[in-house]
Amino acid sequence: MDSPKLGTIETIAILSLIMANKIILNLPKDIISSTGSSAWLNTIYIIFLALIFVLIITKLLCSFNGKDILDISQYLGGKPLQYIIGTIHILIFMAIILLILKNFTTTLKTIYFEHSPIIFVMLFFIVAASISNKFGIKPIAKVTLFIFPLATIGLIILLFSPASDFQIQRLTPIFGYGLDKTFIQGTMNIFALSGLGYIFFLPTLMDKNTNLRKIALFSLGISGFFLFLSTFCLLLVFSFIIDTNESMLLYVLTMFMRHGNLIHGINTLFVLVWILSIIAYISTTFSFALFILKKTLNLKEIDSSNYCICTIILGAAVLLQNFTDFGRSFEYIIQYIILAFVFVADPLLLLIANIKQKLSSSRSKQSILNRKECL
Repeated sequence: MDSPKLGTIETIAILSLIMANKIILNLPKDIISSTGSSAWLNTIYIIFLALIFVLIITKLLCSFNGKDILDISQYLGGKPLQYIIGTIHILIFMAIILLILKNFTTTLKTIYFEHSPIIFVMLFFIVAASISNKFGIKPIAKVTLFIFPLATIGLIILLFSPASDFQIQRLTPIFGYGLDKTFIQGTMNIFALSGLGYIFFLPTLMDKNTNLRKIALFSLGISGFFLFLSTFCLLLVFSFIIDTNESMLLYVLTMFMRHGNLIHGINTLFVLVWILSIIAYISTTFSFALFILKKTLNLKEIDSSNYCICTIILGAAVLLQNFTDFGRSFEYIIQYIILAFVFVADPLLLLIANIKQKLSSSRSKQSILNRKECL
């Protein structure tokens, strides 16, 4: 795990792929389901909110040069607070991996492995993540840098493949289910960009010459563009998108490609790219969880933790698969917890730490002035 620091391009690729994978995991469908024909407006709105979030967070982090949220929590409340914050985030990252594993493998099994036990499909992703994390986050970032352009090109081709079926009238009414659904309740759709939460841990993982604000803004620009594009294109194609039972709506778009006998090959190619993309997503998230565990508990070696966490996640994923109703409730609960910590709790912690730092600085200056006056 003691790998070299991440460079600018590698960090942008990691952040962008993390957020872009949420498109693959069907978040555009969720946005459309909650806002209707105003989904494209809602997407612009949450991108704007995310932009404000990035500007604030990077400003607060800059006050603690090269320190992440774990270092800052220790500064604010000592080792006990660092332990609490670290433990909560480890559980959050494990839950993210769990939900990705459950949702994507279920879809994959439905499409290609209908008669295979789901545990074998899950095992493929878990083993890949476990092996990749034996080499550290730097090699994972390099592989992600290779996968991201493929996923980008594939997504663009896929989204515009049904262009002849686009109908602009499907964008009306402009405000969908109403202003309240679009701009008030629709604020919750910022979960689609919750990958920005990884920013809190990047300062200690990045090279000192990198600029966190520029990286975060660039990554938000890329992922925001694809989120808007996918929502916009899906809205133009599917009239009654909220009624579809498809768990991976982007896969349905491959059916609009008119290439005769090549259609099956094209489907397979897109799914292969998505599989690689999801493996990179799981591996990166797993790497962050191990990094937090190592730093929180001050561990020298985490290979045994790697295997333990993999086993726990695999077992939990199989259990969730068997309890469908509980699985849905668990997913909603995790989404709200992620929203609460990424957009409320962690920023609040940073804000309080900045206030403490400024108060300490002003007291130090005042103390120096008092000494000078005494002399």
